Amino acid sequence: MKQAYIEKRFKPESIERIEQANEIIEEYSVQGYDLTLRQIFADRIAELIDWSTWEADYAQQEDERGQLNQAATRWDELNKFFEETSS
Repeated sequence: MKQAYIEKRFKPESIERIEQANEIIEEYSVQGYDLTLRQIFADRIAELIDWSTWEADYAQQEDERGQLNQAATRWDELNKFFEETSS
């Protein structure tokens, strides 16, 4: 049962978010779960992720991160080379 502790007028977009949160709470409540606000947020994020491409996207990001690390390492090597040759 919901109980109001203060009287408050919410903006329409806030009411929409509250209604979405209440729908998620109801969905899990029927299954016997009580959710925290953090769990509701995680549920909303999970709905936004395209899980069918997630693994491929993650692999691509790992590859790009590896390339950036290599590029940074090479940049350090170049800096050392120029420091040594200019001395």
